[in-house]
Amino acid sequence: MFAFTSMGVNVIDSINDGRGPYVFKISGQLCHRIGSFMPAEGRRPEYAQLYIFDTENEIRNRMNVGTYVNKSFRPNQEIVAALIEMFNTHNPIVKLFRTARDRLAESGDDQYIIRLFGDPDKHGDVFSAPVASEVVGLVVGDLGIGDVGRDLIVQDQVGHLQKVKENHCKFMSMQYPILFPYGEDGYHENITYRRCPRSEGIKRNKATMLEYFAYRLHDRADDFNTPMRCKRGTQSYVIDAYCCMEESRLNHYRSKAFQLKYRTASFNEVRAMVYTGVTDASEAGHRVILPSSFIGGPRYLYQNYLDSVALCRKYGCPDLFITFTSNPLWSELTNALAIIPGQCSADRPDIINRVFHIKLHLLMDDIIQNEFFGPVTAVVYTIEFQKRGLPHVHIILWLDKDGPLTPADIDRLISAQLPDPSIDKVGYEAVTAFMIHGPCGDANPFCSCMVNGECSKHYPKEYCDTTTILQNGHVRYARPQNGITVTKNKIPLDNRHVVPHNVDLLVKYEAHINVERVNRDGMEKYLFKYVAKGFDFTRVGLQRSQSPTETSVHQINEIRAYLECRCVAPNEAAWRLLQFNFHYTNPAVERLHVHMPLENNVTFTEDDNLEQVLDNLCNCVTKLTAWFIANREYP
Repeated sequence: MFAFTSMGVNVIDSINDGRGPYVFKISGQLCHRIGSFMPAEGRRPEYAQLYIFDTENEIRNRMNVGTYVNKSFRPNQEIVAALIEMFNTHNPIVKLFRTARDRLAESGDDQYIIRLFGDPDKHGDVFSAPVASEVVGLVVGDLGIGDVGRDLIVQDQVGHLQKVKENHCKFMSMQYPILFPYGEDGYHENITYRRCPRSEGIKRNKATMLEYFAYRLHDRADDFNTPMRCKRGTQSYVIDAYCCMEESRLNHYRSKAFQLKYRTASFNEVRAMVYTGVTDASEAGHRVILPSSFIGGPRYLYQNYLDSVALCRKYGCPDLFITFTSNPLWSELTNALAIIPGQCSADRPDIINRVFHIKLHLLMDDIIQNEFFGPVTAVVYTIEFQKRGLPHVHIILWLDKDGPLTPADIDRLISAQLPDPSIDKVGYEAVTAFMIHGPCGDANPFCSCMVNGECSKHYPKEYCDTTTILQNGHVRYARPQNGITVTKNKIPLDNRHVVPHNVDLLVKYEAHINVERVNRDGMEKYLFKYVAKGFDFTRVGLQRSQSPTETSVHQINEIRAYLECRCVAPNEAAWRLLQFNFHYTNPAVERLHVHMPLENNVTFTEDDNLEQVLDNLCNCVTKLTAWFIANREYP
């Protein structure tokens, strides 16, 4: 209702079906756009235009521009008027647009341009409170040929939208005026570190965009952190911050120096082209588009999958598969949220992630150092986010033992039944709170697990007095018919509805912790693909046809495909901004690329001469051949 810029992104509203707290989730590429400060003829004003055009009816215009899921909801007119008055008094960007409105009313024939400075150091002290003369300027007529750099130019009449650069100091202030009522500067490239003993050891003296937003995701006693106190606005801000950070990284891969200059081909391919008389490097090889170093890219995920397969080749099939999900009712969360009245866990993805990150490290210490399941030879885990955004982790364990787990070992580590409340009341309460599936089926046909009238998780299971391993490798856990039940939604549930778990872990961590024995009959490969499948993506259909004469290397845009398909929720965005790891492998895997003689990849630039590439002896030596040489020299 008050934003100057539009958020060009697809918001996924289907997730907010009333079954849980609100989640702001997006798909596709996010960008902020701004048009002229006068609407086209016959169009109603929107965004920045609301501050200039038809301000006599501004309150009504702003109330009409909003969209509301609840059709019966209407905004409070007094609150809207009070916010308008607050912005008019304190926000320098609003003051500038109001000045343009007054000038246009006095002399409608003049052409005006609003210029928002993009370099704070050149226009006043970056540490002082902003004023209109420091952050914006009103220019009469044409700007001429002067270099405006990163400044944002808003014209009075223009037929297209322009993108606001994510490193503009007013990028966030124009999208979220309520979060930044004084028009405060956001991130810009001239933010320096505070001088302290720790910063003396850093070679650079300017803060990065990631460091800036990570700093903003913390509450401090001397800082009323408005972006972290705005509930749904906080979720939107966190996603916006992450998308800005990722956009700045992708710009490096989009740059001409990276996208068009660097190419790769096998040594023999380069030699064959030279023999045919081709020496221009721009005609050889394939472009490097989105490398494996980019977290979340397809090559990154595939390399993690290959690392897991390498561990399996070394240590055999894994033994245990554990899923640990965060609990939004943890006491650490509720205590932290209680500091600011009215907050719930969905409003603070930063706190949810930090608490889950601490709990995950404690769990890994119990598993690896304290040997909760016994000595561990290898472990792999990957972080994912549920449909509503809560983080959870998939852990694969290799135990140091002789042979596979026997039914007796499985009963010692895993349980799929309700504890006897007369013997273990605490364990019974933990299992009933976190490890009961359903009710589903005929009792609840609208349960999320129901597909075509059946439970996709195959509950309820069959009764079984003892644990047995079937011929196909699957485990049938012990689920005796002992009369112990729990009531959920007025429906009694017994052992057939219990998810496999370990009672001691449930009691300690008070969260959903699913523990399963890995099927040793070909399941490990599926398991590794499952934990390395990546983040949530949407399905996209490409409409443009490709002629046979067009080469695929020039048509495929991996960066665009990645951005258009991805989905981002607040918890994932906060996890990335806090720089927590998504993937963990222990022991580490050293990737040794195996190749036939002279079939190793060679990287060169389009400006190189292919004959010089062949003459470079470094292109004949690879990690594999150097390893062979080291074996000969150091037996």
